[in-house]
Amino acid sequence: MSRYSNAIFYSPVIFSIKKNYLEIFHIWRSANKLDNLKFNNKEILDDVIKSFAESFEALQEHITTKTIEKNTSDTYVYSYICGHVQGCLDAVWNNRFIIKQSDHFQDLLLFKALLVYFKDNDIRSKEIYYIFQKLLEEYPARSNQEPQNTKNILFISDHKKSIQSGARDFSNKICELLEDDIMQKYQSIVGNDAAITCPDISTYVSKSNVVDIFHQLNNKN
Repeated sequence: MSRYSNAIFYSPVIFSIKKNYLEIFHIWRSANKLDNLKFNNKEILDDVIKSFAESFEALQEHITTKTIEKNTSDTYVYSYICGHVQGCLDAVWNNRFIIKQSDHFQDLLLFKALLVYFKDNDIRSKEIYYIFQKLLEEYPARSNQEPQNTKNILFISDHKKSIQSGARDFSNKICELLEDDIMQKYQSIVGNDAAITCPDISTYVSKSNVVDIFHQLNNKN
């Protein structure tokens, strides 16, 4: 158990979490029209506890890197933690109950696999780059003849200068396009508005209890 999880378990916050975690989840579920969704109570409880722990850890990292001051206001700490937990839970539950259950989930994984492949495999990237060069010689670019609405197509005339500097630039460009495609597929699954449907966490935990954990963690540093 991390020091952040440990701090939560020995704080009154754990009682607030155990009392309200199902209500938080049910509000999220209802907002996403998933009223018949099957779920495991303990898994949902673990999600909430983990999200709190990750939020305190993120806040501590900001302090360590001097992004914010160690003596930052209690109001800022409370708002940061509640907002971070809300975003964490929304992302976790979207991923588990919406994205992974989607018919397009395998397509999303395919694009992610390709992205990892190009990021971690310099040898294969160079081989594909050399193939691209051969195709470039065989099918030279024709200016001013590109079709419209081609945001995610790697056109030779658009990227010829960047790829001439080598296989790494070529690989980076492909990674950028794959990342765009991953985001588009993600948005097509969860919706383009990407609204957070997890309820406001400040409704369920008190400011004093959250701030006490923050000060406890800093006093041990």
